[in-house]
Amino acid sequence: MSQEQAQVLSRGTNCAVVQLAGRAFPGIHLQGDTFAALLMQPADAARLLRHDPGDRTALDELDEQSERQSASSASTKRRSRSEGSGGRTDTAATDGSSSVSGPALDA
Repeated sequence: MSQEQAQVLSRGTNCAVVQLAGRAFPGIHLQGDTFAALLMQPADAARLLRHDPGDRTALDELDEQSERQSASSASTKRRSRSEGSGGRTDTAATDGSSSVSGPALDA
């Protein structure tokens, strides 16, 4: 196990924009259950579409997910550019635990 410092640029309910030392661009940290749900939604829609290729509900769900991801991506880019780190740092361990210090950021 190793520990590394990461600046938290923005924190949301189930995700955070973080900047790792030595990296040119920030990354997005997602909670594991959120990531699993994001993976399952298109898989569920694909299964429904294989059963009924004209299933409007499945197509609508895919469209909604695509719109949410586009909006989330745009929001993340804006926050990472405009907010900076605010002096906040997290110590992230490879086991998933973390400790936080510095002023809080509103997401």
